[in-house]
Amino acid sequence: MEHAGILFVGGTILGTTNRGNPFAHKTTVNGREITEDMSSLVLANIRELGLDCLVVIGGDGSLKIGHGLYSSACRSSAFPRPSTTTSAPRT
Repeated sequence: MEHAGILFVGGTILGTTNRGNPFAHKTTVNGREITEDMSSLVLANIRELGLDCLVVIGGDGSLKIGHGLYSSACRSSAFPRPSTTTSAPRT
């Protein structure tokens, strides 16, 4: 498998999204958009699956969600995505 260029499409290859924040899940009820905290359902599923640890790989959004789950009693490890921007070298 070719790995070059994965930095920009990693989530696509894995079939993941950063649009599913369980702490602020948007849904429509009776024609009105509401925001619900669904994190307890995520934690229940983690327990039901018997997972020992959640490994979070991604950028700020993914790591924020991972930290929220960790704060809610889910062991987790975080692996930040390398920066996709470059900065000018310091002189």
